[in-house]
Amino acid sequence: MPTSSWQHIPYFVDLIRRINPSTILDIGAGFGRWGILSREFLEVWSGRIFRKDWRIVIEGIEVFEEYIDVYHEYFYNKIYIGDAFDEIDRIRKEYDLIIIGDVLEHFAVDKAKVFLLKCLKKSQYVLLSIPLGTDWEQENIGGNEYERHLSFWTVEDVLRFPCKRARLFTDYIGRTFGVFLLSENTNGENITEIPQNATEELTEKNKQIAELHHTLRSLYNSPEWRVFNRLRKNLFFRRFASDLIKIRRGLQKIVK
Repeated sequence: MPTSSWQHIPYFVDLIRRINPSTILDIGAGFGRWGILSREFLEVWSGRIFRKDWRIVIEGIEVFEEYIDVYHEYFYNKIYIGDAFDEIDRIRKEYDLIIIGDVLEHFAVDKAKVFLLKCLKKSQYVLLSIPLGTDWEQENIGGNEYERHLSFWTVEDVLRFPCKRARLFTDYIGRTFGVFLLSENTNGENITEIPQNATEELTEKNKQIAELHHTLRSLYNSPEWRVFNRLRKNLFFRRFASDLIKIRRGLQKIVK
């Protein structure tokens, strides 16, 4: 999809403001969230309210051209259409910040690691958000084959790269994802906000989710559930159940 989870947005925006970049490359621009928010919180919040006063260069890469609409031209200086793995080599410039928002998992793992190294060479900072664990299967969406998830990542996988900041989040159904600020710049201390046992906790959490998913699937496929599902839609059964509840409440009052 051209969008992703929202729980990390305040933290992500805060990191962008701390970096205060003059040039940004938004990889996997999609709906345009990070281009729009960067304009708002770097330009408008600095008093440059009108487009004619904007100073920051914000560019994007998007492989699925159908995601790009007319409003993108307002917030982005330029959007390159193509596979980011190849486009990053064709762009003959460097950036203060490259944003990789939910993109790496769409590459096979070895290719993703090479791509991440390319970005680190081309930018002072790389701000990465990525799903963690194995509970993020995804296939073709909206006719876009590039939406498939081809790799799964752990915290340790990402921390093998030069990480300055890191924090874990959970989405609306309890899946874990992370935000990582990466840089080969040796200035500044590395601060991770992820506990050392995060991977063990994540593995156990994913195991519990998988067991719950298996239990629910078994329940939904059982003959008992199918019978109950038919009964609960039956008007007579619903009235009968309602009368039973009323009788039960009446007996409770008598007992009290």
